[in-house]
Amino acid sequence: MTQPPSTARAVPSPLTNSFPAKLSVYSSVALAVGELVYVSGWNAANSCFAVTKADADVAGKPAQFVVIAQLTAAGVASVTPLDQTLTGILDTSGGSVGDPVYLSTTAGAMTLTAPTGAARVQIVGYVSTVSATAGVVQLVPQVYAQNKELASVDFQGPLTVTSNSANALAVGANGTTNPVLKIDAATASVATGISVTGAAAAGGVAVAVISSGTNESVTFDAKGSGTVTINGTGTGNVIVGSALAFGSDASAAKSIIIGTTNGLKIGTAAAQKIGFFNATPVVQQTKAGHNNWAMVSDVVSALVNLGLFDQN
Repeated sequence: MTQPPSTARAVPSPLTNSFPAKLSVYSSVALAVGELVYVSGWNAANSCFAVTKADADVAGKPAQFVVIAQLTAAGVASVTPLDQTLTGILDTSGGSVGDPVYLSTTAGAMTLTAPTGAARVQIVGYVSTVSATAGVVQLVPQVYAQNKELASVDFQGPLTVTSNSANALAVGANGTTNPVLKIDAATASVATGISVTGAAAAGGVAVAVISSGTNESVTFDAKGSGTVTINGTGTGNVIVGSALAFGSDASAAKSIIIGTTNGLKIGTAAAQKIGFFNATPVVQQTKAGHNNWAMVSDVVSALVNLGLFDQN
């Protein structure tokens, strides 16, 4: 690639990193230090890539490089990948340390406000110092999103996101406002979580609590008077591995609501065992086993076996 002409000045103070990956590129317009650009073609006259200002309003114009030397007119400029520290380029007084910085709907610019509507959302860095005149932004290469939906990315290895934010991960059309999925990692000394383990076809999926503790609970809550549905569309059984508890001694009485059309079966075969009030479960009580119900005492004996009558 050719060297920048006289219209490209030396790297000024706003960029504090060294630039081992500096590239010479062609631009048909003037460029300021800190502006964001993307590769838009090839410039044969200068034997280098051509760049255009990145723009969140236009599809296919993600930020790929940052300008590191001012270009006052069309010509060859110097850019580097998004891994630099910028000082004084963006007024960060309206944000906080750690806030994301986005590609703006103003071509080449960055902003603290996520684009909305049909605009593409791309996080290009994070605020590291808050200041109106000397704000510092650490640029970080990020996934480009169109209409707030992440582009397909193939991660060849583990992906770890470290965050203590109430919105460590928020997925949805409205960002952190009523997202489809939200992960809150803001609880002090947070040390619990959820593990999702996949398997081969027909092997199912396992969801379990992660913790260094011995016993941990998991809670699923509907909102308000909403319901919690388990296996609402499947036709298989719902298996409870241990005791099924309804409320507690300190809470109000709970109800089992039964449909008025098909009702509820308890046991689907005579050999299935059931017991009430901590009685040992037994199979269906039979006439042959209780003198053909000849006496009231025969019926009482069957009810005692089921635990419905006190045997003492």
